[in-house]
Amino acid sequence: MSMTRTVSTASTFTKTSARHVASKVAADLRLIQLAYGDPDNDRIAAYEAELVELLAGGYVRRVTYGFRRNGSWAAPTLRYETRPDGTLTDDDRAGKIPRGCDVDGGSFGSYLCHSSKWDRLSTAEKSAINSKLPFQRSAGDEPGTLSGAWVTDKSYSHNGGGLSRSALRSNL
Repeated sequence: MSMTRTVSTASTFTKTSARHVASKVAADLRLIQLAYGDPDNDRIAAYEAELVELLAGGYVRRVTYGFRRNGSWAAPTLRYETRPDGTLTDDDRAGKIPRGCDVDGGSFGSYLCHSSKWDRLSTAEKSAINSKLPFQRSAGDEPGTLSGAWVTDKSYSHNGGGLSRSALRSNL
């Protein structure tokens, strides 16, 4: 007697998966808040809600959260990117926020780059999604960096999708 078994390794990145990943980003933002005093709890909640909605739809290519000075990112700043194939295998714990950075004269902000999937949506579809978000982003150029280098240090994933995290490390 012979038996055949088929095992599927396919997974589906759902809104629940997006919540799992976004909660780790929110945990990073709370650690930045503890170390540097910004962003406030309401802003963290809004960033998390936005990320859940956009990740679940596959509409995020990259999002950056951090301090800007003179129009450029300065440490501590974190950048989260989806992989080109949309998958990750590791699911790290949140944390390891750069410490001892000079944030004087800086302001906390965020910049989001949409995915190509977003670009293919109609104006009406984009408006419907934007109406679900806690705030509206305005168009603008992505800030550069004052100094330092992006160091990829973590991955946050669930059911095959997620984000890799890079931290801007100063050259000091």
